[in-house]
Amino acid sequence: MEKRSITKKLANIALGIGTFCAGNSLIQYAGSLQDREPPQPTALIQRLGDRESYEPEQETKYAFLVAGLSKRNIGADSRFRDSLAHTYLTLQKNGYSKDNIIILDEVGESNGLYPVDGPASKEAIGKVMDYLSTHVDSNDSVYFGFISHGGRVEREIEGTKKELSTFLLPGEDIDQVELARLTEKINPEEGLFFIDSCYSGGFAEEIGAVKGRNYVAVSSTTANELTVSTNYKKIPSYYFVDALNNKEIADSNEDGKISANEAFNYMWDKRYPTLPIDMGKKYVPNSGAPQIKSTINTDEVSF
Repeated sequence: MEKRSITKKLANIALGIGTFCAGNSLIQYAGSLQDREPPQPTALIQRLGDRESYEPEQETKYAFLVAGLSKRNIGADSRFRDSLAHTYLTLQKNGYSKDNIIILDEVGESNGLYPVDGPASKEAIGKVMDYLSTHVDSNDSVYFGFISHGGRVEREIEGTKKELSTFLLPGEDIDQVELARLTEKINPEEGLFFIDSCYSGGFAEEIGAVKGRNYVAVSSTTANELTVSTNYKKIPSYYFVDALNNKEIADSNEDGKISANEAFNYMWDKRYPTLPIDMGKKYVPNSGAPQIKSTINTDEVSF
């Protein structure tokens, strides 16, 4: 199968309708969660504590999945849980043990679609990152799948005001600098990060730009634009992971593995199969296309 270049794909943007970003109603909803006592990540602490002495004897595949705002009665958010459930099942079919897949979901309540280890909070994210930093080594691989609504804010970083992308959590958010700093202490053989939210390009730029690390970072859009889905029921990360279920199509070099670049190409082809090139911005202003960022060859990192 002939592989088209990422540059060409990003230049030929074809966008449909349906977005997910931090609009006023969603921001109000996220803020309203501050009025309730968020559950402490006790289940998460217990699980990670029970595994402190675990030392894998061979290459291990880890996954850390987060659904920030996923309540089903909030607009399109059911897609977030559906995509995360699809990811959870697909990874298990492709060499990931369920014991090495950690999932945080909104306020930490069970939803029947996948096991929930704790709430999607900055505290819980930090605890999981600490855990991975002590268990993941240069023989291992990690897939990070983060799904939520997103926004843009101005914050002061080391004395300088900067525009940053944010990932919305119940009652709070985590920005691109904060999340990138948490990943700095995790050094796998292969690290693959997907941020699926509006304005998520800032995360891809921040995480994928670190030299000397085997990370590839993918975002569902640019740093300054909305994420748009041509299929309202399936968001970009669904198709990205779905490449593992369709290796006969996605594995363009026929090496038996799906690289970040191959998954990106598969996602693009599934999201924009028939739309004309000039369609996008007439229908949804300020909408962007997926991004893939890394300082290494994106075919060298796979699931």
